[in-house]
Amino acid sequence: MVPSIPIKEDWIARTKSFSGKLDIDVKFYNTVFIEKNALGKDYYEYIVFDEAHHAQAANCKKTLQYFTPKFLIGLTATPERLDRKNLDEIFGQYETKLTLREAIEKKVISNIRCYRL
Repeated sequence: MVPSIPIKEDWIARTKSFSGKLDIDVKFYNTVFIEKNALGKDYYEYIVFDEAHHAQAANCKKTLQYFTPKFLIGLTATPERLDRKNLDEIFGQYETKLTLREAIEKKVISNIRCYRL
């Protein structure tokens, strides 16, 4: 599940090598929210929720609570929310933590360019 077109395109490119081996859907948060009632609760074995800090939003949370996947994975570089809502209640405790530097070195996220004016 993804929030934007560029992230969706990135996931499609990254999962291309699995084409034909695995059935992978890359969908927007709202698309899955709208389609969920037409699907069984166990429709997905795995759900990967990119930009997981959005998971506390009402529609996203309802969607994630509806499905019962074997694995629910939340990915985010910004786990601390301004409203202090905890992502642990949706995704559980962190299994793996990467620092920003480690994520950049492993090419999980793009390099950060920061300019101060």
